[in-house]
Amino acid sequence: MKQRPRFQASGVHHAGAKAGKAIFMNGVTSEQIPACMECHGANGQGASTFPDIAGQRYRYIVQQLTYFHNGTRKNELMNQIAKNITVPQMKEVAAYLSSL
Repeated sequence: MKQRPRFQASGVHHAGAKAGKAIFMNGVTSEQIPACMECHGANGQGASTFPDIAGQRYRYIVQQLTYFHNGTRKNELMNQIAKNITVPQMKEVAAYLSSL
């Protein structure tokens, strides 16, 4: 199944985008949260089988991270990655990605 084209970036800079960029680029080692860019690329453009997540809608990103976190959406890798992320961190990452 081919991935739908992403939405155009909203241009809205949500609060937390700077902190979200830090999580996206570096992860949070102390909380065992890896850098998102390791799989999704430095600009969120996707790589190999990992989807393009740059410019996705803020609420959509928060929702999907929540689903991965609580296991509602099944993906062994993302369930493991998202298990330690907090809601504020999800919002920060979403703020950054939706601004791309």
